[in-house]
Amino acid sequence: MYRKLTFFLLICFITFSAFAQKRVNILYVGNSLTYYNNLPELVNRIAKCDSVEITYRMLAFPNYALEDHLNEGHVITETKTGVYDFVVVQQGPSSSQVGRSMLVNDGLTLAKLCTENKSRLAFYTV
Repeated sequence: MYRKLTFFLLICFITFSAFAQKRVNILYVGNSLTYYNNLPELVNRIAKCDSVEITYRMLAFPNYALEDHLNEGHVITETKTGVYDFVVVQQGPSSSQVGRSMLVNDGLTLAKLCTENKSRLAFYTV
């Protein structure tokens, strides 16, 4: 139930924001939940129904947290290109105190990075 609602809200956010421009470039950052369910293609299919063209790149690896992506550096390099309208990130479990702390701290780092590079940060959560 929550997964469907979260996915629906993400789609609405991107689609409503895209109405004005009709072309959207998205960077997806996450773990196996993002690539196994092929989130980028699901969003792409829905956006096409509203005549919105989406191009995307996905950085998603098994058992990766946002911290891993930041430490590896690809998300930083990609975001700094300035070509992404949205950076959609997905963090592993945040039910523990450690997971929540990582989500907040790394989320703040990503928010600053996105702001500096004229992207909008969106969280995909389950």
